[in-house]
Parts: sequence; structure tokens; C-alpha cells
Amino acid sequence: AYIVLGCGTLDLRKGIDHYCGVARTLLRRGNTPFPVHFVWLGEGDRWAHTPYHYAMLDVQKSGIFHHVHFIGEREDVQPWFAGSDVFLLTSRVDPFPCVIHEAMAARLPVIAFDCSGGAVECIGNDAGLTVPYADYDAMCDRIQLLANHPSIAENIRDTAYQKVHKQFRFEDYANQMIQVAEQTTRRRLATTSLPSPDRDVIPFPARAA
Repeated sequence: AYIVLGCGTLDLRKGIDHYCGVARTLLRRGNTPFPVHFVWLGEGDRWAHTPYHYAMLDVQKSGIFHHVHFIGEREDVQPWFAGSDVFLLTSRVDPFPCVIHEAMAARLPVIAFDCSGGAVECIGNDAGLTVPYADYDAMCDRIQLLANHPSIAENIRDTAYQKVHKQFRFEDYANQMIQVAEQTTRRRLATTSLPSPDRDVIPFPARAA
């Protein structure tokens, strides 16, 4: 089967309803020469009147229940990323999603909505594909493009893998965050007056050089 992976909490911000909408659109086309399954990693509220409840109601009523799988949390997500064929980011708002890095590191082509956060800047023009926001048909077109043209998918896989290891290393990110924190703290200490001695307040200590 061709596995279309999604990942995140079961809420509207992550767009689980968009994810199910893409699944419904693709499966209704009925012209894919391969069985397609949509697998979502992640957990959230599942009781009545939650986003998950209504997303699954749509799935059941549209007859695609056996092709859409919300499998919950997994302690080790690596096998699921490694075993999939494409990653969908259907978020409405996602500043700079770590799941994109997970997908790129697993050599997964990423398809993301435009105008939804930093994913577009992350994948650029070569490490994934971008479609207009909430355009299910466009996202399905890209899925079929990658499935029917392995060479295109392979080029994206290689580029994404190299890019995430060169530009988005966690060590570099952590070091930059530390530098920003240190610079900001020093600037505030230099421009903010210390409390008067008669107040029971302990000022934040400056970091030793």
C-alpha cells in the first residue's frame, strides 16, 4: 500500500479535518493504481463533539473508514516515518513544525499548505511541495505525482535529507537559542535598574564570563 502519513495532536490547528478531506478527495477519484492508506500519528480528545469525533463522522459517512487510521501516540515514531511514502502537513497554523524535520530526516517527501506557517520556508522549492491553502485537489494531485513518478519523489527525498542535516541540526538550533537568551539577558541587565536594598527582591545574576 501507499502510505500517506500525518502527525500531531487531534485538533483543528493541526487540521485533522483537512487531512480527512484530502483522503476523501483522493479515494473518491478511484483512479489510483495502488491501494492508499492515510495513517495519523498522535493523540488528543476523542469524546463526543471534539474535532476528532466530527472528522471520523465524515470518514464513516463518506465510506473511507477502512483507509483512514488514527493510531494514537507511539513511543518510537521512527518506524512509522520510515515505512511511509509521503508526509502531509495539513495544519492551519504551525510556526515551524518539528514533524517536518522528522519527515525530511526519514527521506519523506513533504506536501504542505501555503500560508500556514514556517513549513514552506523549511522545505523551500526543492525539499517538498507546496499547495494553496486548504486545496484538497491540489494536494491529491501532488500525492499522485509522487506516487506515479518515483524519480521525482527520489530527488525530493535526497534533497530533504541533506537539507535537514545541514540547515536544521538541533545542536545548532540549541546553541543559537542559548546565544539569544544570553544576549537578551545581558542587555536587560545593562538597561534595567536594580531594586532598592530595602526590598526583599533578589536580582537575576549576571552570567560569569
